[in-house]
Amino acid sequence: MNYCWQGGNLRIEITVKLNYKGKKYQTNVIASKDTSEPQILQMAWEQVAK
Repeated sequence: MNYCWQGGNLRIEITVKLNYKGKKYQTNVIASKDTSEPQILQMAWEQVAK
């Protein structure tokens, strides 16, 4: 997990590994430190589905 500052707010970078349509994917999600795990997973799914 990496930390970064964006617009004065502390954000974290989370690496998420997913299986999508039979393939393995790894994606990074940047979110505020108080973002819930389900929200982070939803963002990761949206990135992989593109």
